[in-house]
Amino acid sequence: MEQLTFRRRLASIVGLLIFLWSCLLMGGLAYWALSLTRDNNNSQMEARVEAIAASTATFIDGDAHNRLVALGDETDPDYQTLVRKIRQIQSANNRTGEGSIAYIYTFWQDPADPEFPRFGLDTGIGEYHSPLNSVYEEIFADAALATLQTGIVQSEPVTEDSFGTFKTAYAPIRDSSGAIVAVVGVDLVAQNAALLSFDQIRVGLIVIVVSTIFGMLFGRLMSPSIIRPLNHLAELAKKIGDGDLRAKLESAKLPREFSGLADGFQNMLNNLKRLVGRIRGGADNLSSWSQDLMASTENAGRASQEVAAMLSELAAGSDTISKSTAGIARELQEVDRLAGTFVDQSTAMSDGMNDNRRRADRGLAAIKEAVEQVLNFA
Repeated sequence: MEQLTFRRRLASIVGLLIFLWSCLLMGGLAYWALSLTRDNNNSQMEARVEAIAASTATFIDGDAHNRLVALGDETDPDYQTLVRKIRQIQSANNRTGEGSIAYIYTFWQDPADPEFPRFGLDTGIGEYHSPLNSVYEEIFADAALATLQTGIVQSEPVTEDSFGTFKTAYAPIRDSSGAIVAVVGVDLVAQNAALLSFDQIRVGLIVIVVSTIFGMLFGRLMSPSIIRPLNHLAELAKKIGDGDLRAKLESAKLPREFSGLADGFQNMLNNLKRLVGRIRGGADNLSSWSQDLMASTENAGRASQEVAAMLSELAAGSDTISKSTAGIARELQEVDRLAGTFVDQSTAMSDGMNDNRRRADRGLAAIKEAVEQVLNFA
């Protein structure tokens, strides 16, 4: 059960790492694809707005444009007709999901003030309408000026101003002689242009799903190669924990990546065997020393018993000697008494008994010496 839990945890970790790796990879690919898509969409948006500008320019008569600029009258029927026609073109090109056309207008260059463009036709309504021949607040854009000079359709990068964010293209307007008399400008609302088409989103989702499945399968296939060696090491550790030091590490079951771990594990097992051998040798020595100590204790017990017996015998002998000494003392007292009596009786007979007295004194001295020796011995 522990191995199963460990395996599940490890498989989960490996799978999560692979999944995160796949997500990072897919994120990088998605970012790269989005960048390409943006570039592609910018190219598509640029091509679209340039095509609208070029087609609109074909509907504007350059000679009529020059006449309207010269008159400066927006109520002129030709002005109204051209503006109405341009608005129809604008409405026809406002398709859902592809961005709307915000403004269509014409610029012409005044020789007296060539840096600032002047408005000709304008489809704006109300406050967003620029009157005929009014001066634009900014100088000629590079693309507009290039179109006036070269007659080639040009477009600007996406720009942002007070009216919004636009992608603008310019196309030349020619008169009957072929001379460029003005340029038509088309502003495409860039913020409404789709960055990703439905097909692109669908392909991206398919790529992400397939990559995720591939990452999970890869983790599933790779996890046994990691888990199996670890399970083998876990089984070996369990045997060692149960006291089986004869267990051997099967290097054949371990891949090369686990060689360092296997060497460390085998070194640990060898050190453990040596340590157990030392402990076992110390235990044997301790057992031998314990047996020797028990034998010495038994010998000391027997010696103690012998000493106790000797002390008992000595005590009994001392008691006997004490009793003999007491009897001798009583006899000596009796002898002393008799000797005193004998001395008293011998006073009168001192002359005759001097020899006997000396012999009695020597006997008494000998007896006293014997008594002192006995007392000293006791």
